[in-house]
Amino acid sequence: IERYLAGEDLTHISRSMNHGLESMERYLRAFRQVALMTREGLSPDFIRKASRLSLNLIAQYQALYEQACDDPAMQARLNDLLSLDRPPAAKGGRS
Repeated sequence: IERYLAGEDLTHISRSMNHGLESMERYLRAFRQVALMTREGLSPDFIRKASRLSLNLIAQYQALYEQACDDPAMQARLNDLLSLDRPPAAKGGRS
């Protein structure tokens, strides 16, 4: 997710990490969900119940969200991700 926010192509990240595109898209959806709820001021426990993610993963996503908010190189991609109806599909992937 950090590499995606820094501007790398999802397909390239998927190949270099040997993760399927569906997995990468699922990670982005989960991050987006946590980031949106964090932005709304919801508690980690509420986010855990709503997302069914672990508190540890939520804390990691929240830290990355805060980093992206503070990093001009990540802000544009973060804003795009949070303004979409759903996270983008990789090129050539499902929409």
